[in-house]
Amino acid sequence: MLYSLGYGGAMLALAMLVPLLVSFFTNTAVHTQNFVSGILICGFLSGAMIISGRATRTRSHELDLLLLMILYWAFLPLIAALPMASALQIDGFIAAYFETVSGLTTSGASLLGAPQIETAPLLVWRALLGWIGGLWIIVFGVAVIAPFAIGGLRISDNPLLQHDVGDSAVARLLRPLRIIFPIYAGGTIIGVVALLLSGMPLLDAFCLGLSAISTTGFVVSNLPMAEVYSLPAQSILAMLSFVGAMSMPLLVLTILGRSHIAQLFTLRN
Repeated sequence: MLYSLGYGGAMLALAMLVPLLVSFFTNTAVHTQNFVSGILICGFLSGAMIISGRATRTRSHELDLLLLMILYWAFLPLIAALPMASALQIDGFIAAYFETVSGLTTSGASLLGAPQIETAPLLVWRALLGWIGGLWIIVFGVAVIAPFAIGGLRISDNPLLQHDVGDSAVARLLRPLRIIFPIYAGGTIIGVVALLLSGMPLLDAFCLGLSAISTTGFVVSNLPMAEVYSLPAQSILAMLSFVGAMSMPLLVLTILGRSHIAQLFTLRN
């Protein structure tokens, strides 16, 4: 379980590089220090968990995966909240933890009543948290929720939901991740580019594109969208939200086809 948590922490550490670069270009030294500290702490803890958990990897059970899913959204936000604590509208670490959990669970609740007064690195980090959370929810839904046949998902109905007996937790999570991630990331890139072509500023297009496809709903301004963005931009955001709300297993089958997915698993396993 530590091994799997370590991979989740490593994903967060890599994601922090994006707002760190933004802080360099926007000359926000405070956020640069916070993100550097966050990357170092997150990288150290993740590496320690991966190394310590490598020797104890065993076959995963469904209940173990449920516990792992809970730990992903309870423990990892403690690390991801470190940079968020410097936000102007965040009062203390508990508030930063709440904002981070809200992003990683895609619930969309926010303590930032006026996001436009926050700096670009924090808005980018908040959008990335929601985007990563959306990806995690899809992967956990396929790897963890599907075996319990919750929500109509059945393992026999979709090759994406199948797994080998004796797989470790990491293998159970990586199997759907390597198929879902390119589609999820590709849809995000297409959406962000479309928003840019509609005339939306780069920061807004990046943050809103990630928030829309993850269905987090984080915004960069408290002003009504109809007053800020054009009708084409609003339509693109609505389309991204619709795609994000679709069933990912069905979407993958539609794009790749059942035989192609099975062939990919055969080549990569």
